[in-house]
Amino acid sequence: MANDLASSSGKSVSSQTIRNILHNEGIKGRRPRKKPVLSEINQKKRKGFVEVCWLEVSS
Repeated sequence: MANDLASSSGKSVSSQTIRNILHNEGIKGRRPRKKPVLSEINQKKRKGFVEVCWLEVSS
């Protein structure tokens, strides 16, 4: 972004300045946390739970 701004406006701005401005505006560079892969045991437990819930809802 700093390079784009410098080339379009002719003014030099540091990357840290842009980061500070974005942070002050509430824009933070974050990536969502990756969910852990369910183990085989937890997959079976979840499937059993869903089947029980489905039976309760459908009856």
